[in-house]
Amino acid sequence: MKLKLWVVLLSLSLVVVACAKPEPTATPEPTATPIPGPFTVTVVYTNDGWGYTEPCACDPSTGGLARRASYINAVLAENEHAIVVDAGDSLLTLQRVGDREQGRLLAQAFNEMHYDAIALGGMDFRMGLDVLREQIDVADYAVLSANTEDPQTGQAFDKRYVLIEQEGHRIALVGLTDAKMTAEVTEGAVPVTDPIEALMETVDEVVYQADVIIVLSHLGMVYDMNLPSVVPEVDLIVSGLDKEVYDPPLTAAGPLIVSAGSRGEYVGRVDMHFDAEGNLVSFDSDMQMLTDEVAEDTAMRQWMLQSGLIPATALKSGESGTLSQ
Repeated sequence: MKLKLWVVLLSLSLVVVACAKPEPTATPEPTATPIPGPFTVTVVYTNDGWGYTEPCACDPSTGGLARRASYINAVLAENEHAIVVDAGDSLLTLQRVGDREQGRLLAQAFNEMHYDAIALGGMDFRMGLDVLREQIDVADYAVLSANTEDPQTGQAFDKRYVLIEQEGHRIALVGLTDAKMTAEVTEGAVPVTDPIEALMETVDEVVYQADVIIVLSHLGMVYDMNLPSVVPEVDLIVSGLDKEVYDPPLTAAGPLIVSAGSRGEYVGRVDMHFDAEGNLVSFDSDMQMLTDEVAEDTAMRQWMLQSGLIPATALKSGESGTLSQ
């Protein structure tokens, strides 16, 4: 009995130490009683948007923020607790480097679409650190990267993780950023740590606080397939960088791995079903190609017209785009 008590006290002390680490993520105390028994977590996800705001000039025409907003709003109308996330390379614009106003407007567009968290990809640093900081300032969502450091503060750029509460259950969202592109576009100005070590450290911190752990990874499939072997506590990986469409989600690595292509042409949804002990037992998924069959959200279209966000349109699916003045 004494041994068991000692183990419990040691575990509690580790939680206290973890919470005392630099740059903690503030999380409110639970405000709702957890629903007993099995529960479901719904995640809507995108990745690698690359600043495209309009449907591509191709056949079929795909993508566009107004269509994406329509899909997201439909899911939120069905399930107000759905989590909306992005796995990186989506805060950059097609403007010249240093165009602060367009950078801020694109960040605000994600507010309009009700995102909860966005991971930083290496190309998100392309506009410059000052612009990125301004984008973070206007964001109502969490901007996540556990393995990059703001050279001004020495802390994570901007948060390592965030905790979201759903009916008493806590979901941890962790962001990871690709090192090579970050170093290239910042000319080494942003320190980047090993993403595996950063994830292990972060999961050690949140595992006692969260029922579900989701990684927003802008590392690519080679990394993502190996993450579960070192961090088995992860339940879902939203994968960016490779610009692949996984329909259905990949399951061979252990947790679910999902990805929704690039340039905003797709948006994905996964409903993860957990038993009372928090074990993932099944899932349902949907991958929506944003063709003209998805009606534009009128409020989002109106905001885009009034905000001054310059339309950015891909010439063809998967190819470079242009700006429309």
